[in-house]
Amino acid sequence: MRVKLPAAPADKKSERKLFTFMPSSRERIKKIKKYREKRLVYNDPRAAQSTIQFLPGTEQETVEIGGKVYRIPDVWRGWKVAAPSFSRSSLQRLPASYVYGKKEVYVKKEALKPLLAMMDAAALAGIQLQVETAYRDIDAQKKIFLRKFKEGRSWEDVVRYVAPPGYSEHMLGLAVDFYPSGWKFSTTEGYRWLRKHGREYGFVESYPRTPIPGHAKIAWEAWHWFYTGTRKTVKERSSMQPVGPAKGIFGDPFLPQEQ
Repeated sequence: MRVKLPAAPADKKSERKLFTFMPSSRERIKKIKKYREKRLVYNDPRAAQSTIQFLPGTEQETVEIGGKVYRIPDVWRGWKVAAPSFSRSSLQRLPASYVYGKKEVYVKKEALKPLLAMMDAAALAGIQLQVETAYRDIDAQKKIFLRKFKEGRSWEDVVRYVAPPGYSEHMLGLAVDFYPSGWKFSTTEGYRWLRKHGREYGFVESYPRTPIPGHAKIAWEAWHWFYTGTRKTVKERSSMQPVGPAKGIFGDPFLPQEQ
């Protein structure tokens, strides 16, 4: 069972006292401090901007779902993700206590520790964050559409709010959706906390309320956050040769987000 942690102490003396009387939390707090002290890329103006690899856009892009072919809307055209193939060993399961409904949810190894550290830091502030979904391959993305179709919704309706198969950041194993994964999340204390502290742990809001100039004008997804990494992982990702034009879907990482 996940331990509910109290609000962060106001001073160092209280902090030491808290650590003394909460031995079960010491390891968790140690991990939080470790990631704060790393000085992640978004606190370093000299770091290179992280990128995602995208396939070259074409005049007409399509996707096959359930034996039918659908045209990709203009808003998504040119944003097809060049997702690598993952081995089972490159993905790690989140502990059930961090997941809504205690489902099996996986992320890439590099994102797991920062994600848990971030969620623990929120817990120290009295805010519970729960992940609803993370890694999804293209087949899982297709199943979402098929389920929506069975509910009577059209392709044009669903694709306004769900990335077409092959266009989702979830295929990279670095994106997470927090619960509740819908517009209600934008009204929560968890969302406000993430806006203020997410970048300290390498996480950014991929699809903000105000569209990023020059980037895909995708509907606002307050619940969807993407792990961009530390200086090291950003350097590695930036050194890749993109298949198409490399576009940072989360915009300029050094501009503060609106509060």
